[in-house]
Amino acid sequence: MKVYTNEETINVNGHEVTVYRVDNDSNGNPRWVVHFLNLLTDEECEAAQAEAHARSTLTFSTELMFEKALQKARTVGGVKYRAKWFGGGIVFQSYNIAKHIEQVLAA
Repeated sequence: MKVYTNEETINVNGHEVTVYRVDNDSNGNPRWVVHFLNLLTDEECEAAQAEAHARSTLTFSTELMFEKALQKARTVGGVKYRAKWFGGGIVFQSYNIAKHIEQVLAA
């Protein structure tokens, strides 16, 4: 079951990010979905795992990483993607998704 219309891998500052084009919003604007792990640096992932380990809950590290990525994505208009076919997604309404990803990674 293919729900997206296009899949692209974009290179932003040496960081490869796979984005999925999904149906337009109700106003006809293009939307792109990105997995939350693509929006975090290695240091941010390690920090979330260390914090979860300190709390003795390893499954909590994924939640911490998702919340950090969502917080960064919200600075440029990203929101949680709630479709069941794509777990851990963040959706952006964008005509220039590479610019949005670059801004998120810089945050």
